[in-house]
Amino acid sequence: MKINISGIICCLLLLAGLSTMRSGALQAEEPEKALQGVLVFSRSSGLWLHSLSDGKETKLLSDTKCESPRLSPSGDCIVFTSRRDRYITPPRKEAINGQIYVFDRKTGRTSRLLTCPDSDCQSPVWSADGKEVAFGRANYKEIVKKEGGMTDYRTEICIADAKTGKLRIAAKGVTGYEWQDCMDPVYFDNGSRLVYFYSEPGVREPNIISMPDAKKIQTEKVLRALTKRSECCFLAFSGDGRYVALTEMTSQSIFLMERATGVVKELTPFSENMGNSIILHSFSPDSRYILCSIPVTDDESRIFIISLEGRVAREIRKGKDPCWGKH
Repeated sequence: MKINISGIICCLLLLAGLSTMRSGALQAEEPEKALQGVLVFSRSSGLWLHSLSDGKETKLLSDTKCESPRLSPSGDCIVFTSRRDRYITPPRKEAINGQIYVFDRKTGRTSRLLTCPDSDCQSPVWSADGKEVAFGRANYKEIVKKEGGMTDYRTEICIADAKTGKLRIAAKGVTGYEWQDCMDPVYFDNGSRLVYFYSEPGVREPNIISMPDAKKIQTEKVLRALTKRSECCFLAFSGDGRYVALTEMTSQSIFLMERATGVVKELTPFSENMGNSIILHSFSPDSRYILCSIPVTDDESRIFIISLEGRVAREIRKGKDPCWGKH
């Protein structure tokens, strides 16, 4: 597929909220240092922790239904979704209950943060101060439209108090069956902004809202050209604010933009096509690497750590939805 790099540059500049673009180039990466910190990810057997310094793995939780674990900024807690109590009332056809849990690494205890009846909860992420959790929700109680045998439901970006579970809705969208995954919220710029995928029939676009007031600050049709020709795209922002990374569902390339200059570099870390697209998860805590995965089955992915020069620094097999923490 032919990639329009100039179009990507323009669209990414809109996403980053930049009004000017200066000339420049990506700085050469410093020599690779030993990988530090931990990865947390799910497997079919439960929740696992992988130490990057020595490769030691520890099973944290036996929950065969957990997904999307994310370490809190302090590293003390892990938020995740689970289907362990999918039906908290006698099941009926198509009845589900989305649930989010928090695992306390100090005590080893798991507590349910909230339940969303007749909904699916997806991709929870911590706010920068660890006081809130944002996530996407497909609300099957609210039918927006039925047409041609297809039902469109309301989708929402929700923000919950990390202690009480008290919920507020930050944004609303519309989704059909094909787009239920395009709603992943991502905090960036030290938590002052949040980007999410807004979906409605025929349109998929990232929008930006300010935090903590959750007011929309960008209404442009960002990444329109890119998202029109792909099923979805994934975004990650470096913690130091320098970079934004992007990939397409149909691509196994990573596009890395230096936000101060607008310069884009295409990273092609894989010499062969592995059958599925790259899913971006995050940058490393020190902003030197990109954490991504390629699905193998519905329950398993190959996890890769990619340097900013496009090299595979490490691969970890048999994991899903990885998160990188300092400790």
